[in-house]
Amino acid sequence: MILILSSANNEETTNYVIDWLKKYKADFTRINGHDLESDSDVDVSLENSNLLLNTSLFKKPLDKIKIVWNRKWRDDDFYFFLNENKLIKPYLRKQLGGHLSSEFFAGTRALQIALKSKKWLTKPAYFRHSTSKFDVIKAAKSIGLSVPNTLVTNNKKALSRFMVKNGSLITKSLSEMEIFLLKKSGYALYTSQILRHELNNYPDRFFPSLFQQLIEKEYEIRAFYLAGTFYSMAIFSQSRNSTKFDFREYDFLNPTRQIPYKLPTKIEKKLQKLLQFLDINCGSIDLIRGIDGEYYFLEINPSGQFGMVSIPCNYFLEDVVAKYLVNEDN
Repeated sequence: MILILSSANNEETTNYVIDWLKKYKADFTRINGHDLESDSDVDVSLENSNLLLNTSLFKKPLDKIKIVWNRKWRDDDFYFFLNENKLIKPYLRKQLGGHLSSEFFAGTRALQIALKSKKWLTKPAYFRHSTSKFDVIKAAKSIGLSVPNTLVTNNKKALSRFMVKNGSLITKSLSEMEIFLLKKSGYALYTSQILRHELNNYPDRFFPSLFQQLIEKEYEIRAFYLAGTFYSMAIFSQSRNSTKFDFREYDFLNPTRQIPYKLPTKIEKKLQKLLQFLDINCGSIDLIRGIDGEYYFLEINPSGQFGMVSIPCNYFLEDVVAKYLVNEDN
């Protein structure tokens, strides 16, 4: 049986893969992290020395599960969930929310440990090497991939010295990109350029942030990796100001050109070596082809969306993922 761990029913990519699984009459079930506080029952129990996974849809011994697809999982703070409960005093909501988050993730870890011996498509972070941006950049450089010069600092003087040495800089999140919802609008944190005159307005110390040398690019590359194969796409985002530093600042009226792309074999081999070191068998990889002809590694997202590569390039990756899961289940 295939077990799918996802965050919610509105994940389009997951739903498309499930459509293919249904076509192949696959034996699968899905658990959504966001359903656990109200809509779904999930028990992991020890009965007669056997682990049983019991949900509102089925009850089966864990040995019936052959492969787990760790697509996504709940990752938000329970403070927002408690915010709707008027019986809880406001000053307690943050503390109680933090406690509930800790309890939820401890429960998640119990489920993951119970499934640890299974085959995984994208292992949980708990089982593998760190994929924090700084750690991955360091590992990529040690393997021989070109990377932008990188600094993590909270100090204005250190940042100023880094700018003098490297010229133009960009800054981006140390963790994953966040989208902030305000009423009916969403506001995202994108990669942005740091200008010299802006640095003058920085305080002497600020929140620890990631800064990188600005690489003048010919185009960007997003590659989806699955079990030894790369499905790559070139993104000509440098042609307009809105996408020059981050192609995700998308103009839906004037879409950025995106085409299928083949990475040089030597780059694929280095990337595969990096992925093996990180113990990642599936994920999205971002690179830049610089105007100097060099390929610069940027980051890896083990849970990255692949629909944005699949559709423009006609890779039908949803079918590819479904076939992989079915083959591993047989």
